[in-house]
Amino acid sequence: MTVTTILGRRIDLPTSIFLHSLALTFYGLSLVFYPTSKPSRANDRFAMIGVVLTCFGLAYLGTAYVPQEQNAFLYRCWEA
Repeated sequence: MTVTTILGRRIDLPTSIFLHSLALTFYGLSLVFYPTSKPSRANDRFAMIGVVLTCFGLAYLGTAYVPQEQNAFLYRCWEA
């Protein structure tokens, strides 16, 4: 269990999941704000995927203050 403080907020996530949530968030934002080529349907799809990835990453980070034993989002995602 990793407990650290970033900008005054307590982060109670394992290091691997914390890094994964940051990677998902920043990769999703890069897909949304930095298109690969001129406007096309593929860019629209990548933007939608970017929105979804950003939401997943932010959901992990949004539940980071909850102790791992009580974090239903974390356990529901990894239970199946």
